[in-house]
Amino acid sequence: MCGIVCAFNVKGNKELIRSNVLKMAKKSGIVVQIGVESTQMIMLF
Repeated sequence: MCGIVCAFNVKGNKELIRSNVLKMAKKSGIVVQIGVESTQMIMLF
């Protein structure tokens, strides 16, 4: 199993971005880990 890890800083409305990312992840089957306390999101493709 191979994976690409993307980490990026979130600017703007974190909850809005978070929900949008989760929606996209569900559609494409991507595992998404989002730090609740930090402004970083880690996406595993």
